[in-house]
Amino acid sequence: MYVSKSVLFILSIMILSFSCTEKVDIEIPESEPEIVVYSTITPFTTPYPQTVKVKVKETSPISDTLTNTIENAKVLYYENDNLLDTLQYNSSTEAYTNNDMYNFPSTGNNYSLKVVYDDKELTAHTTVPDKVNITDTNLIVDKSSRVSVEFRDPAGTENYYEVLVTENNSEFYDPDNIYYVSTEDNLITSESYYPSMTQLNDQDPKYLLFSDKMIDGEKYTLNINYTPPIDNHQGSLFIRDHFILVHLRNITKEYYQFKTSFLQAGYHARENYLLGMSEPINVISNINNGIGLFSGYNTDMKQFHIERQEVPE
Repeated sequence: MYVSKSVLFILSIMILSFSCTEKVDIEIPESEPEIVVYSTITPFTTPYPQTVKVKVKETSPISDTLTNTIENAKVLYYENDNLLDTLQYNSSTEAYTNNDMYNFPSTGNNYSLKVVYDDKELTAHTTVPDKVNITDTNLIVDKSSRVSVEFRDPAGTENYYEVLVTENNSEFYDPDNIYYVSTEDNLITSESYYPSMTQLNDQDPKYLLFSDKMIDGEKYTLNINYTPPIDNHQGSLFIRDHFILVHLRNITKEYYQFKTSFLQAGYHARENYLLGMSEPINVISNINNGIGLFSGYNTDMKQFHIERQEVPE
């Protein structure tokens, strides 16, 4: 009798599901807490300039997914090895901020952090890449609106990028104001962090990151999709009147490595319906004697106004 491969696969899953199991208690030793530092810096950029903010936290035991904010660290901020500021803790932002709110980083300079807490000293350094301008944009509005972003990659240099779509307000850096995005562009779907078709239970990312290895020196148009806010009115769907900002960031290599490994680790930590659990991924950090990220980036933004309209069939 011939039995297809699909039937054998289903039978094997059923056998495994009904096989005997035995409860095993495993004692996991407590690990020493680690210091987490996170900060991204960028030059003065309208419409909403971002001041220097450094978050300093301490990890909790493995059974607790929370991190504890450290409020009494000493955070020193340097420009070209010269002390620029001793950052002060701000309880409203839960971050250390610079005293001179109008002192923004610039390209061509080196920036570094030193964080001292208890008997630990953490350090990190970065630069701010040059700005890469958006040269053209286009928007097609429907249930999954498509935004086209055109730019020219600088030739002969190693560049890394991040694209995101946010609500247009002063809090667009808040993750809650960033739209989930997707793309069919091989430039991004070939990246190891981008969720594959087999990851059925994974959401789209909020950040699309890629390198210029495939487009060095070229003019390139990237198409991305985001889902606009939609209302149901008397049985018909309407896209709300809203504004969005499309961001093209030129980022550092350490920014790219941290964010892509962070996204990949998150996907691997969740069980795949078809393939089960994946091997854990270590998040790449540039914080010496700790974990996290300190990195510069430069950004160009374009604004769109989408008027209220009925969703096309």
